[in-house]
Amino acid sequence: MLIGEIFDLLAQGEASRGDWATAARHLKKSVQIVTQRYGASSLEVGHELFKLAQILFNGCNVEDAMSTIVRAQHILCLHYGPDHCLVQELHEMKTCLLELPGMSGSLESPSHS
Repeated sequence: MLIGEIFDLLAQGEASRGDWATAARHLKKSVQIVTQRYGASSLEVGHELFKLAQILFNGCNVEDAMSTIVRAQHILCLHYGPDHCLVQELHEMKTCLLELPGMSGSLESPSHS
């Protein structure tokens, strides 16, 4: 798991410099490693996807952010329920993205909106 943690730390460093694209690349590698170790619907993957969603959102990578938000929201909702603060934060990010011009209804998840 050490390699996944290294990618996570690299992502944190790049995010602190404002290099959202590089941070996202590192976190995507971390998500792959965590998925292999714990499974695609694991709480660990949900937390990694949450971090990735934040990075993509902050980097204005709208399409990737939206799809990652939906995935993270689904997993975290399974483990924590819809009222958990992380699920709510993802909902707020999704709402913000859906308010952008041209995004109305894009990738809407009917069970978690």
